Amino acid sequence: MKNWDELLIKKLTAECPIIGTPASYNRGQKNSSDFPLVYGALFDYTIMKEINVDFRPKKKGEKFSDTGYEIRDKLIEHGYKGKILEQQNTRFNKTGPFGRFICAEYYLNRHETVFGSHFGRGSSLGKAKFLSFNKKKKYLLPIIGNFLLKRRGKREKKNWIKVCKEIVSNQISED
Repeated sequence: MKNWDELLIKKLTAECPIIGTPASYNRGQKNSSDFPLVYGALFDYTIMKEINVDFRPKKKGEKFSDTGYEIRDKLIEHGYKGKILEQQNTRFNKTGPFGRFICAEYYLNRHETVFGSHFGRGSSLGKAKFLSFNKKKKYLLPIIGNFLLKRRGKREKKNWIKVCKEIVSNQISED
């Protein structure tokens, strides 16, 4: 989206120093979808520094806390709020430009055009998301199943990137 940074900066206030994408609804984490996650957020750095947010991931025993895991709790503890972008999961809503993929689409104030998208599980080419929602037996076969998942993931990622480029190209040509 053209001028996305200006749109987000205008949404930041003294009470709400962060705006961004929430966690996926299906992650099952407590309060995970009511506050922006660091991977897709714009925030007021001075406030983060002032309240001493540590962005480094932490490992406590067997549990792992991801990058920026302190953001939500520390901001709320200090009386701040966060604003999340509207999220559409394409497993359930196929009407957006990424409807043929398993991913998330993000919208700002119910804009008609998509603001952003998150492919999800990119490092594994989506293997986990394909397995969790699609229990096709062919994917469970030893050796060949992994090959088929990888092939599907590469194809889907390539086509997802193509749609991203088309959206950007269309926005540029509108000027």
